[in-house]
Amino acid sequence: MRDINMKQTVTAVILFCVSILACFVYAGEEEEQQKFDNLDEVSSAFAGAGHVMIELGYRYRALYFAAQQKKWEFAEYQVEEMEELMERFEVISKKRKVAIQSFSKAVFEDLEKSLASKKWETFYASYDAMRKQCMACHVQNEVEFIRLPIPKHHESPILE
Repeated sequence: MRDINMKQTVTAVILFCVSILACFVYAGEEEEQQKFDNLDEVSSAFAGAGHVMIELGYRYRALYFAAQQKKWEFAEYQVEEMEELMERFEVISKKRKVAIQSFSKAVFEDLEKSLASKKWETFYASYDAMRKQCMACHVQNEVEFIRLPIPKHHESPILE
């Protein structure tokens, strides 16, 4: 239910913003019309990679503690949310599309299988592999100073 509401809200906000931008395009002078003549330029006005990464960080921590507390369904939900965030990230950052797809292929199927096992050790190995893939991607994108430790706390009200 939350996913549907979030998707509807995001879609409504995007449509509203695109509508406003379209008004400027058609109402402005020729110079103004050229500012927003393609979808890439319009999308650049929206939240970028940093915003996606902040939510991924939240989900990264929640996933770890959900599995640790054997709340497997909630852990699976975190992986689903992370996959959707990566799909949105592809739209936001076309230049990183190949890296994002490579990361997703390398990580999510293994995480899902490890959660299905409902064994902490199996999950932890998969989680640590994901963490290392994240850091490899950070190096590839020249933000190697962003390191992911094993979480020490979470912010989810659902977890203990």
